[in-house]
Amino acid sequence: MISPRLRDTLDRIVPLLNRDVAEGVLRRWDALPMPEAALGRLEDLVLHYAMVRGTAAPALHRKGLYVFCGDQQVVEEGVTGGLADATAREVAQFVRGGAPGAILCRHYAIDPVTVNTGLAGPHPPGALELVCAPGSQNITKAPALTAQQAAQAMDTGLALAAEAAARFDVVGLSSISSGAAVAAAAAFSAITARDAAETVARPRALPDAAWRRSVAAVRTALARHSAETVTPVGVIRCLGGAEIAAMTGFLLGAAANRLPVVVDGYVEGVAALLARSLSPDSLDAAIFAQHNGDAAHGLLLSTLGVEPHLGLGLHGAPGCGAALTIHLIEAALRLFIEIQ
Repeated sequence: MISPRLRDTLDRIVPLLNRDVAEGVLRRWDALPMPEAALGRLEDLVLHYAMVRGTAAPALHRKGLYVFCGDQQVVEEGVTGGLADATAREVAQFVRGGAPGAILCRHYAIDPVTVNTGLAGPHPPGALELVCAPGSQNITKAPALTAQQAAQAMDTGLALAAEAAARFDVVGLSSISSGAAVAAAAAFSAITARDAAETVARPRALPDAAWRRSVAAVRTALARHSAETVTPVGVIRCLGGAEIAAMTGFLLGAAANRLPVVVDGYVEGVAALLARSLSPDSLDAAIFAQHNGDAAHGLLLSTLGVEPHLGLGLHGAPGCGAALTIHLIEAALRLFIEIQ
């Protein structure tokens, strides 16, 4: 089900390529007293940012990081190898400012916005309460969301992106959700027809037995929902869950509003893949933060045809890659503006 808001947003997304902006940025780089391409990919980063903002004289003053939170009941299948309350504990750590991503936000003057789109149990205060579902269902047994919940989650992302575009010059996109990597792998497989053994992430801390259970869960979910996952919206509803649906909407809304979005990691990258499936031009506004070193993440980035800016092997630290990349954009812009 595509809501009127989503349909209107899709109609407003256009390619962000602007020849005048590109020529203006390149003239500025060429005029600087240094060798050609001396700053390497920092120059590309400034060009990308300027293209999204639609100006050859881009500025960056207001920075945000949106962290979408939700519970995935697929953890019942033993896919995480961790505790059942891991999501709530990570959200609590982030909200109180003790998580690595929150610390970097504080250090780089980035405003964190924690969004509860689908936490099932008790959780600490401090998150923006925009609950679309009381946890996403176990995708091996049922669709992750109802059609109404999926539409609400995507509309929530669209609305937040519109607000963010009025509030910030650039934002990061991240998530906290145990089990979301399995849901993301299922969505990745459904969109690309890749086997679960290729799309299920295998972070160093994940026991081999949990990885095998994850692969089995993705294969079961794909088989169960095969008739309903022939469209991107069907994939989001049956496999994605509330936080992935909301991030997909956020990316689409950002593209429609010319808001640069720094995509943090694997789960967020799958949301980008889903956004691209709905609107190919939506990824013009996306800047990819990092490759976490995992083969599945590398395959996803290759599928998207993008090159991330960091390769630090960051795993399980929501928002870190996005915050570091926002700081990198800011540094690149400072060089662009101040070199004489």
